Formats: sequence, structure tokens, C-alpha cells
Amino acid sequence: MSRVVTVPALNEFRLELDVSQELSVRLVEGRAEVNGFELSLNKWSTLKDELRCSIYTWTGCKLEVNGSSLVEYTSNETPLISYLNLHLAFEQQRIRARNAHSQHAPSPEKPNERLPGYANAVDPASSAYRVMVIGQEDSGKSTLSKTLLNYAARTGKGWTPIFVNLDPSDGGPLPPGTLSATAYSTSTQTTSPINAFGSSSTSGAALDNSAALIPQALPYAHASPARNPKVYKVLAEALARRLDMRLERDAKARSSGVFIDTPAAFSSPNVGSDDKSSKYDLIKHALHVFNGGGFPRSMSTADNPQVDVLLVIGHEKLYIEMQRLQSSLDASLAQKLKILKVPKSGGAVETDDAYRSRIQAGQIKSFFYGSMSNLSDEQLSPQSMTIKIDNLKVFKITEDKVAPSSALPIGASRVLENTQLERVNFESSSQLLTLVHSLLYLVKWPDANDVLNKHAKEFEGDLDSKDLIRADLVGFLIVTAIDSTKRTITVLAPSPGRLPSLNAVFGSFEWQDT
Repeated sequence: MSRVVTVPALNEFRLELDVSQELSVRLVEGRAEVNGFELSLNKWSTLKDELRCSIYTWTGCKLEVNGSSLVEYTSNETPLISYLNLHLAFEQQRIRARNAHSQHAPSPEKPNERLPGYANAVDPASSAYRVMVIGQEDSGKSTLSKTLLNYAARTGKGWTPIFVNLDPSDGGPLPPGTLSATAYSTSTQTTSPINAFGSSSTSGAALDNSAALIPQALPYAHASPARNPKVYKVLAEALARRLDMRLERDAKARSSGVFIDTPAAFSSPNVGSDDKSSKYDLIKHALHVFNGGGFPRSMSTADNPQVDVLLVIGHEKLYIEMQRLQSSLDASLAQKLKILKVPKSGGAVETDDAYRSRIQAGQIKSFFYGSMSNLSDEQLSPQSMTIKIDNLKVFKITEDKVAPSSALPIGASRVLENTQLERVNFESSSQLLTLVHSLLYLVKWPDANDVLNKHAKEFEGDLDSKDLIRADLVGFLIVTAIDSTKRTITVLAPSPGRLPSLNAVFGSFEWQDT
């Protein structure tokens, strides 16, 4: 059923799709955008995969809509003006940062020369804002982050802001269970929640008109930080260190800014801490590590680039709690941190665990098989391969375990065991079976020369598991079958050829081709 929808200026057309629904939309008059991505005139976009989105217009527009939806309506209650004001403030800081860098930049003939006053990674004058977004489940954190990324790309100034995804339930450009940092040089369209932040370069053609992305990622292998807060914190710190190292080398990215998206668990006061009196431990930890915490610096902490802005989406109590939390932070961080409340969009839709599981399964499938949203409209062709079990080293990232009260001394309280990695025993058939249909995260073990892991050594059962967990994510596999008699494991790989690593971790994510 085709129809024309007229959207007045400063209004948005909201859509919600059901499981099997697809909707084609074309802009026929005026200007409109979806999450900051400007729609092209007379170009069809196919929306699917239970997408919930809003098409906003500053000037008024007419849309041709073909297909059915679960819900669709026009609303004049929109947070886009607030989002634009944030973008303008961040844009001013980006320009100041670029100007500060260019004043002392080395000459083209000597690009590596460090002149007096040269703006490097620990010079705040050469750094745009680092923005962290927090809020409850389904509050619109990712939508706000993506809108700000797209607005930066649309300025035409060549910005390459970095999107840090700390929400393992949504892999961004990667499968779920990952924490990642990705530079964006072009705007990214929203046609499906499965590829909301584009496609990684390892997954074939890029989504729509966005360039293929090359994320720097680490494997957590679970959907929520609450499954193992200790491991999660180690990974967040390792990702922050990698981000700092990149920004020290990349002046363009440094002056473009950083947007940090967080999971809903950050808004839960008791997640991530063994001490019930300590609240919002995950937020405090993230603010600390993305402020250079724990990483050696040539300058004082006060001079380090840090999280400048904490955006709280639509939750008055959380906003007040963050203002209280600010007084307990390190003085240099608390002094510079701006806490802002951002209105929650009326179009934000509550979802359930079943919906999130379907989207996560779709993200895994899309990584291996591609998506019809790709430019070429072609599916990818993953390869099935057989590997000798003895050639693999597989570890499971476990949950924190609570010691039983009967095992504790009189008067002692329960504490979380520091259980992080368990190596799979290939001699145990029951342990082998746990691998079937699991998503394996291939990792490259730390190099002894790596500045992040100076004391790392080859794993022989006694290497600190923190070093193993901090290993770089280099690929993904799906275990499809195990033959314990022949001692082989059959896996699905994204492409043919030699695997980048035979070391892997896994957790709670599974996927079965149906």
C-alpha cells in the first residue's frame, strides 16, 4: 500500500515495524533526516528487522511510503533541537582543537618533528570533547550517539570522530559481545537495527553509503557487564589505553572528538561493585580509565584529555545522582566534567529480552552472511572448515561466582571470586559439547614487546588472565559440529584462507543457522 505522508516543519514521522514487516520510504519533497543522516531526494530506503525510527524534518517534507508498519504517526515533541545545540557546542570545540594543533604542527617536510608547544595527545587544547552518554534501557543512548556522529560528518570539514561502544549487548559494527572503538569519516544510514552503526570491513561491502569500518575491539562474550564486572572493567581499561595510543598518533581524530556509548547497566547503582555502599562503580571506573587512569603519562592527570561531558538521557533521578557522584571524583576530573540532562525522545520504544535476542542473532548472521542492505545487494559466502582440536586453545569467560555462606568463616561476608577464564578441556566430551553453536572470538595473545603487556609470556597455565583477556580481537567463528572420535571441530568462518589465530574465547552468545 503506497501513500504520501506530509510532515510539518520541526516534526518527526515515527515508525515501528513488526518481525516480518518491511517498509520502503522515499523523500519526494523537502528535506528530512534519520538519526542525523540526510535522506536523498527520490531515493528509496527499505526499512526492516523490527526497526523503530523517526524521520525528522527541519523544513517540512513529503514522504512516499510503501508497505505496512506496526505503528506510524507524526509528532511535534522531539529532542532534535537539543541534539543540534549539543552538536554546535561540540563543533566549536572541534574547530578550536584543530586550530590549536595547526599552530604548532610540524612542517610537511618533517612530519615527525616535535616542535615546542606541539599539541599532542596529552594537550587538552588539541583535543575535542570526550562525551559519555548514559541512561536506562531503551532511553535512546545509541540514537543520540549516532545522531551526533552523523552531524559531525555532515559538516564537510573532514572530521573523523571515534565512537566507543561499551555496550556488549550491541556490537555496533561487529557481532555482540564486543567492546570497540571505531573512527567514522562518513555518515551512516539507519535501515535496520542489525547494522545500525554500519558494517566492519571484515564483513564484506559496507552498509549503504558508509565506508567500511575498521574497529579496534576486545572480546567480552556476554551481553551485560553484570555477568562479570571484573572482566568488563579490565576490558574497558584496555580499550581506553588503545584509544589514548591512537589519539596520540592521530591529530585528526583527536580534534574530531570521542563519543562513548554505554550499556543500561551503568544506570544501575549496585552493578560492578563488591561494596554495597559504593554506587555507580561502572560509571566511576569508565570516567577514570577514559581520563588516562592507570596508563603512564608524561604529564599530570590534570593535563590529560578526559571525559569532558556526561550526557544523562531523560532520567531526573539519575541526573541528580550524577551531580552527587561528581563530588566524589578526582578533583581534576570533577572540576572539568560537565553533566547535562538531555530529553528522552517520545519515540523511544521499550523492548524485551526476546527482541534483543533476535537483533543479536541478526547481527551475528549479518557478519557472516552479509545483508541485503549492502550496496551490492549480494550475500556474503562464509566458508566451512575443519580444524584439529589439538590445534586450538579455547577459553571461556565465566561469570563471577559467589562463595556459599557455609564455606565462609563466622562473621565473614560473601565476596565475588576472581574467576575470569577457564580453559576448555578437550578430553571432556561434556565441555566439548558446550562449544557447539557458540560464537568464538579469535584473539591474538599479548606480545611481550607490547607496551600494554610488558610482562606477558606464552600461556602455560600461569599467565595472569588479565593479560589474556586484554588480547586483541582479530576474528570470529561459529562452531557448527564437533567430532570427538576424529578429534576435529567444524567451524563457519567469514572468508576462506588461513585463520588469523587459533586462540579463542567464548561466553554466552550462540547462533544456529536455520
